[in-house]
Amino acid sequence: MGFFRTTDGDIVDGENDILSKYELMYVLNISRSTIQRYMKQGLPHVHFENGVGFNLLEVKEWLEKNKSIVPDSLQKRWKEHREFMRSK
Repeated sequence: MGFFRTTDGDIVDGENDILSKYELMYVLNISRSTIQRYMKQGLPHVHFENGVGFNLLEVKEWLEKNKSIVPDSLQKRWKEHREFMRSK
């Protein structure tokens, strides 16, 4: 994904660390409105000049800590995704 400039001027190397909202939608198989709702509930994200980014490790930790907010079906998909990524 390359480098991104945050709204406060910092530069972030997004290679393998930062996902766009659309990439996170694909990985978690959820809608944009669900991501926006989770963001309002505390899902960690970074604002960039051209959008929002998500650190996959921080998202994972947030999902695990907020099981009461996140439906079981999403927890299952996240687990399947992790297992698939480990097999690569």
